[in-house]
Amino acid sequence: MHHILRIHLPLDVAERRTARGDRLLPADELQRSPALHHLYDHAPSFQTLDEIGSYVNAIQPRIEELRHAGVTVSVNVLQTLGHVYFPTAQEKDFPFQRRVYAGGRVSTEGACPLDLKLRDWVTGAYKIYAGLRPPVLFVDDDFRTFMSGEISCFCPLHLRAISDLAGRPVTREEVVQSLLSTSWPAPELRRHYYTATTRGFVDLAAQIRAAVDTVSPETRVGLMAAAWPRGAQGVDVAAVAQALAGPHRPLLRPQISFYSEDYIRDAAPAFLNPARMRATLPETFEYWPEIENYQYSLYAKSARCTFAEMATTVLNGFNHLALNIFDMFGSPLGDSARLVERLETGRRFLDQLHRLVPEGSRAQGVHVFEHRDQLRVRRTNSLGALFASDQMTRRLPVLGLPIAYGVESPWQVITGDDVLALEDQELDRLLAPGALLDATAASALELRGQAERIGAKVGPAIPLDELGYEQFDDPEISPSLQGRAFPLRPLVQAGDWRRLVVTGTNPRMGSKIRNYRREVVGSSLLLTENARGERFGILAFSGQGNRHLMENLMRPEQFRQTLGWIARRPVPLCTHHSAPYLWPIWNRTADGRLVIGIVNLATDSYDTLPLILARDLSLKNLSIVTAEGNLIPAKAREPQRVDKDTVQIELHHRLEPFEVAVFVAT
Repeated sequence: MHHILRIHLPLDVAERRTARGDRLLPADELQRSPALHHLYDHAPSFQTLDEIGSYVNAIQPRIEELRHAGVTVSVNVLQTLGHVYFPTAQEKDFPFQRRVYAGGRVSTEGACPLDLKLRDWVTGAYKIYAGLRPPVLFVDDDFRTFMSGEISCFCPLHLRAISDLAGRPVTREEVVQSLLSTSWPAPELRRHYYTATTRGFVDLAAQIRAAVDTVSPETRVGLMAAAWPRGAQGVDVAAVAQALAGPHRPLLRPQISFYSEDYIRDAAPAFLNPARMRATLPETFEYWPEIENYQYSLYAKSARCTFAEMATTVLNGFNHLALNIFDMFGSPLGDSARLVERLETGRRFLDQLHRLVPEGSRAQGVHVFEHRDQLRVRRTNSLGALFASDQMTRRLPVLGLPIAYGVESPWQVITGDDVLALEDQELDRLLAPGALLDATAASALELRGQAERIGAKVGPAIPLDELGYEQFDDPEISPSLQGRAFPLRPLVQAGDWRRLVVTGTNPRMGSKIRNYRREVVGSSLLLTENARGERFGILAFSGQGNRHLMENLMRPEQFRQTLGWIARRPVPLCTHHSAPYLWPIWNRTADGRLVIGIVNLATDSYDTLPLILARDLSLKNLSIVTAEGNLIPAKAREPQRVDKDTVQIELHHRLEPFEVAVFVAT
């Protein structure tokens, strides 16, 4: 695989770091291990072109030393619009229009991409960086609208551009109201905002490309993209990346927003971000996912966590991993000795994964639908809800389901308002296999005239007083949960669960909601089948709310069986909930052999790994990838019948928290 090491080169430690940089990888790895270097330390957002030129001249000898040692050196420009620190004292030297956020706050972090003086500074800076003639020059993720927890830009320049499109003067409050609207079709001002904002970023991206071309036309200019979909708020990411690329192949560095160790089960949706983003963008794009270890203190995250992040990224078909180990204040390499050692001992394991899983391949399994224009059609009345409507899909990996993005699959999950962005023919194709829906997706489909097709309309919220508990007693959908219940009242907020109004014939409740009097007040899961034979499961959950409404030991059985019922065939491979929070990843080798990754996102260790398999999925000759990267026979118990369609096997392998085991059908 391609080892891409990102290090910072502040002047006071540049010589020391480059002197040791060529020892981080063995000689046979250096030729294919580009090292990207930040040209920024603790300075403010903007520096004069003279200061940038002096810096580049000072580090040029260090870069040449690395190149002489066989390391391919590229450049990551950390500041283009400004990340966090644009002091008012700098305004004399940098008289740029500052960003203005939705609430009216004027940015203390960065500037607006429409400002002509800023553009002159940006193009001048990139010409200087291009003088290093890097193979790749990355624009960092300050090149976006969502910064510091707020959306932008609503400065006078943007309001003038939006007013021109609208044909009348508009105010910041009007534009913000259009973005935080529950109406559909979305207000016209929202479209004008996206047009004006995207145009500003694309125009500046084209100017960066042109500036680089005057000095080093062979240099590729890539874009670091913030976590999806926040990084796409207000802007067409694909158009920006293509403008930066010019004649070259567009290059993205998708963020994996797990910079320091957090809640362990939040790792799965973070690690899946590159795959999620790839599903929304053109097939021609290349990806170098970011493996970040940003040390806000001496400890960022465990070496095991970082290694699991790298392994799962490779299992999802990415093999250019941009790893950052060092902080921005000259910390010695010794602070990261444990991680460096883990990477050294695990390199053969990762290389074997790369040989097994072709670059560009996509994990298979349950398809989660994503549309690139989802934020343009999202119905919401608050900024907090703009990015918080995917609680159901974020929890699917830890429920033992193999998650896939951008693939054809008979098992699929549709949530949120994404379907509102589809053309009629696209929508018809999407719904043809059936789907598991949340209530927000079902209400969006109702707006698209599909209520009869899916068999239900979405009514008002179930009152809090009526939300007692959820009962599971369907013999087909939850056979092992017969009579079991899950408490709702301690976890719910107003609006979490909606009433479902049946429009089709012969529906049934896969599970039901009861109140404190034990009366049934509605379906929590409604199962429908239309005249075409299409099947749908509609979860009455809004998509927002407490994580444990989804992340509990009732859901794995319920969702696995529901998806199998909808597709009329079982999901081929899941982990069993007797070992909670095992995340399976299912991909294939170039010649079609099955590759199974299992990630332990529990804090327990497991000696056996239980899998539920479709009966026709043969795993008789299964090998495991050892720590040394070898393939040896795996030990497994004989399959035990679960039902007429599935069997359970147990793989004998001890898996610690945040460890990854990989098996291959040979």
